[in-house]
Amino acid sequence: LKTSPNFDQQQFLTFLRQTYEIDFVSLSFIPEGECSYIYHAISSSDQYVVKVYIDPVVDLQHKMEISVKLRNFLPNVVAPILTNGGDLTCRFQADLSSYYLVALFPFIDGISRWQLWQKDQDFSGDQLRSVAQMIAHLHAITVDYPVIPKEDFTRPFCSGIQKIYQDINTFSPTHSYHQLLIDALKQEQSLVTSLISRFEDLVQYAQSGIKTTVITHGDPTSGNLVWNRGGIYLIDWDNMALGTPERDLTTFTGERFDLFLSVYLRHFQTDTLDLKLFSYYIHEWVLQEIYEFSERMLKSNNENQLQHDWQELRQYLPPDFSNLDSRIEAIQRELERGH
Repeated sequence: LKTSPNFDQQQFLTFLRQTYEIDFVSLSFIPEGECSYIYHAISSSDQYVVKVYIDPVVDLQHKMEISVKLRNFLPNVVAPILTNGGDLTCRFQADLSSYYLVALFPFIDGISRWQLWQKDQDFSGDQLRSVAQMIAHLHAITVDYPVIPKEDFTRPFCSGIQKIYQDINTFSPTHSYHQLLIDALKQEQSLVTSLISRFEDLVQYAQSGIKTTVITHGDPTSGNLVWNRGGIYLIDWDNMALGTPERDLTTFTGERFDLFLSVYLRHFQTDTLDLKLFSYYIHEWVLQEIYEFSERMLKSNNENQLQHDWQELRQYLPPDFSNLDSRIEAIQRELERGH
């Protein structure tokens, strides 16, 4: 998020000192991330990341518990730090009527793949190989965690988008960006409806039959891959679930997918990768972005946040079916090549 939450930062810093028994000396808001407020905290001897959640995360406690256990298999998993009471999260009472769920993480002093992209750079071939190997090792973990949520291929975001279309008919804009959003949604409604229809066909396919399931990160996007001298670190496990390998692999389709896939299959052998499941996740991502940025814009009056959300939304609205089909065809060619 691009704007800090509306609470007393000094009060929050005092709360963190008491809750973690760490002598924090400074706290700085970082305008990054899409689903939570992020802070950089510094103590007299170390650095940390503080995550302040704005919306509930399904099974967050269980996901955090599992991320701690995964460190036994993958040392570069970034898991939360315990409070002085032994908890993985804590609640900050900002005022009499509201509280925020908070988690503290080690700060990885490195550079993310997303930050490199902003400089027109990218991970080297060796770094990308390391990522592929890490994802393969994650998928190869066979320890049974009964509490981990499972991908059920429901229709995420479709009903939310449909509700937004209902709401904008009676919505009273209070900012110019609201009107831009409403006009764009109405103009592109037929294309959005077509996208939902295509996705619903993929949902039916994904829900049929038995699928190979593995532990998946769920969001190994460029901002969650951080490199430093210790190697590649994978952060933000809020979307962890038992799912198909494609749930993680779709993120790496596109340029150099051939390199990534060849290394991945060397460390996690499978012959069940499914083009239609790749297509499911590609379509799901576009629908997710349309829904989340639209919903947030309708709830906000902050100029900076609205500008950011509008710019992000325009990457997905209108849906680019030609680009979607080209991505899927490229994946098909790569799967047919074999590795």
